[in-house]
Amino acid sequence: MPDTIPDATPVLHLPYILPAQAQKHVTHNEAIRLLDVIVQLSVAARNLTSPPQSPVQGDRYIVAPNAAGDWAGHEGQIALWENGAWQFFTPNVGWTAWVMAEQVLASYSGSVWASQADGPFNVGRLGISATPDDTNRLAVSAQASLLNHAGAGHQLKINKALPADTASLLFQTGFSGRAEMGTAGHDDFAIKVSADGGAFVTGLSIAAASGEVTLPAAVRLGGQATDPASPDDGMIWLNTTSGEVKLRSGGATLALASGALGVADGVKGDITVSAGGTLWDIGAGAVGNAKLADMPTGMFKARISAGTGSPEDILPADAAQMLPVFSAAAKGLAPSSGGGTAHFLRADGTWAAPPTAPAAAAALTDFGVTASAPAINRIADIRPPPAGQFLVPDPEWNRAVSAADFSNAALWPSVATQNGITATKTIVTRPDGMPAAQYRFQGTATNSFTGG
Repeated sequence: MPDTIPDATPVLHLPYILPAQAQKHVTHNEAIRLLDVIVQLSVAARNLTSPPQSPVQGDRYIVAPNAAGDWAGHEGQIALWENGAWQFFTPNVGWTAWVMAEQVLASYSGSVWASQADGPFNVGRLGISATPDDTNRLAVSAQASLLNHAGAGHQLKINKALPADTASLLFQTGFSGRAEMGTAGHDDFAIKVSADGGAFVTGLSIAAASGEVTLPAAVRLGGQATDPASPDDGMIWLNTTSGEVKLRSGGATLALASGALGVADGVKGDITVSAGGTLWDIGAGAVGNAKLADMPTGMFKARISAGTGSPEDILPADAAQMLPVFSAAAKGLAPSSGGGTAHFLRADGTWAAPPTAPAAAAALTDFGVTASAPAINRIADIRPPPAGQFLVPDPEWNRAVSAADFSNAALWPSVATQNGITATKTIVTRPDGMPAAQYRFQGTATNSFTGG
């Protein structure tokens, strides 16, 4: 359709029938033909750059950019196949056409034909089988809503301005909140529930900074009548038949039974299962001092209370009550001395005064040791004893020729002990210049004997 036609309508350029015009039907028919093309405009497609191979009388197309062939130079125009030839009509701004290939409405902007799907579509409110309002500007009433991908994945984004604001999904019953999940009042993710839409209880919280999961309420396992056929490490479940909570760790199924920890030995640091498969425990040697409860200075770990029970922190005085007293048969604490400064602890665990110094011997004629004379501390010259006898004193000195005679250890031992008496040898010189062996006797006799 030409841009301007004399004696035509200003908008659609429909020709007028002029006064005294011959063949008025020609002009009338042309106007009718134009209306047939552009009124209730519907085109087959808008993305073809060249004519289709076998058009049908009355087919209309919007010529796409960069057109070729019979459509070259007619980009954006309406192409009509009529009487075996293409005729072209220039659209005005605002013309709207239904594009059958895409099932969309396209409008002419003055340069391109565009549908609402081609660009931003902004509305203040949108209701789909529902009435939107100022708060719920998008309202949908349907059995389901589908948000599909466009070639790959799909994200549903809920944005908030500040951490203290709310970005969440709220689930309602009768338009009253019953469950909410999201970041409400902070950036930690939480799931909470409500019985009345007013008070909410948090069931799970995940810290935004660390990912740490907190379960504010108790966790209850739903339970199953039998154990899983092939549980993986890390699985935990409740066996409702046995009433045991079980978990899978290190390829073994561990069960926490009524009572306490198990008794089985295991590898240090591992949790192991007993032979019965009903108790669990910490491996031998796995708990070190660092894992025990803190204790104050000057305390011991023990149990002073009656009966079997947990270890206790006890004071040194408590420990002293538990230790045995030192005796001839047992190690332990020293017994009470009873006071005084003249007593000494004996090997039998008793306190006693030391023995008094023995009196000096009156003569060296006979050396008798009896229980009535237990303490001996004498100096005497002696002579070699007969075989099998102890050293005995000799008032007539020893008859040795030289000091070398006393080097015979068999006859003149340096130290000899018998019957609790110890004799220690010393080589001396007699007044006549002869060498002699002098012995010092010390000790307490264990029985009686007489030498001569």
